[in-house]
Amino acid sequence: MKTMVSTIICLASNKSVVLLDEPVLGFDAIMRTEFYDLLVESFSRNPRIIIISTHIVDEIAKVPCVFMIPYRKLRQRHIA
Repeated sequence: MKTMVSTIICLASNKSVVLLDEPVLGFDAIMRTEFYDLLVESFSRNPRIIIISTHIVDEIAKVPCVFMIPYRKLRQRHIA
């Protein structure tokens, strides 16, 4: 729960860049879905750069634009 509160505080700020390191670690499936819904909603209200580090690629399926860095090579994938 601490992670969720800290993440919400970060998203509520007016920072132009937000870095989230494994933000849904320890969340159940419902909380993960709600978190990414909140993330997309936050971005649509306040566009900015949100950097998320995660090892679970399926988690970011709702995010409109993804940059992946596998094996130290930057790749971009746009989700329609």
